[in-house]
Amino acid sequence: MKYDDDRFIERAKSRGLVDDEKLEKAKHSRSEMADMGIKDEFQIGDVLLQNESISQEQHDQIVAELSSGRIPGYTLEGIVGRSMQGNVYKARKTLTGETVAIKILEAGGSDETFMKRFSREAMAATKIKHPNVVGALDVGKEGDLFYFVSEHVEGNTVKEMMKDSSVIDEATCLRVLQAMAKALTALHGAKIVHRDIKPENIVVTEAGQIKLKELGMVKSTADDAQALTMPGMVLGSLDYISPEQAAGAQLDVRADIYSLGATVYHMCTGQTMWSGQSPAARAAGKPAPAKGRNPGITEGLNRILMRMLQKAPDLRYQTPAELLADVDRVMQGKSIGPSSSGGTATDPAIRRPAAATAPRAVYQPSPGVASGGDKTILWAILIGVGLALAGAAIFYLLFSK
Repeated sequence: MKYDDDRFIERAKSRGLVDDEKLEKAKHSRSEMADMGIKDEFQIGDVLLQNESISQEQHDQIVAELSSGRIPGYTLEGIVGRSMQGNVYKARKTLTGETVAIKILEAGGSDETFMKRFSREAMAATKIKHPNVVGALDVGKEGDLFYFVSEHVEGNTVKEMMKDSSVIDEATCLRVLQAMAKALTALHGAKIVHRDIKPENIVVTEAGQIKLKELGMVKSTADDAQALTMPGMVLGSLDYISPEQAAGAQLDVRADIYSLGATVYHMCTGQTMWSGQSPAARAAGKPAPAKGRNPGITEGLNRILMRMLQKAPDLRYQTPAELLADVDRVMQGKSIGPSSSGGTATDPAIRRPAAATAPRAVYQPSPGVASGGDKTILWAILIGVGLALAGAAIFYLLFSK
């Protein structure tokens, strides 16, 4: 979020964080970047942070204080998350004292298409009420800022869990799959795609609930919302996004299923699915089997993950309900079908180009090949000929000497 540099310097100085020497160094660094042709407007706090003159926590606290007055009705307390689209702040409602999370995006205030898309799709997210989804509360615009308010949950993200143990046990992986399949069912029912499922966007609360967060940049799949989606806009982390998302194509719930598979693959193997893979393997869309990297996981979990990670959307689970059914079976100790099996999309919300799915081949007899009742006659002739040849062979063996 943009702020006044002089006010940042004033607060940093009043806390004894910087002196004139550090400030001169920061200004010189910014001048050097401009001379190098770096056109991004780095604010003084960013340069002080880069120069290690202040810590990330000190920077975030000052930015939160400077930003508090810009979202009416809320007091920002500090940055708790960052993404390509903006920062996420822990905040309190001024009137009630309720703790919330606010994601703030800066879009220049003049992009009407962005404003309409953000407002419509964020408002769709506020209608989702599900125990496995961090609740969206409000969306608004103030000056050149768009903001998205959601419930604040205390707990650890999956990414934080993996810092303590690079490989997460299978029981936890299955619980995450089960919870996220339920969350995606809710999103799918609302005709929206999350687009950014990854370890840092799945949180396990202090009460043990598993929730999907970051609904601030979901994408609607409704017919009347397609025109508002910015062409070529690719969101998400490259280690987890689906091939169609990386290509900037139109998305449906199967893209989220892929991202969830990539996330749980990382959890149970300790590696992202393309770690150590050749460019050719990545281009072919064939990650190494999860069980090959962690022989301790069951074949059932391996099959689920490899089906979720099929390059072609038609070969993945077609709905979160299909995925959930297999996850439940594995959790009950039951077997499931091969990972290569794919479903056929029957849900009208799932779109594909007209030529994407070839018509199913139907067997047709070749010209001249008997069919129906004629096959009986043909078989009788063949059997008769076979018996005659066998008899001739026996006669030859007996009387040829």
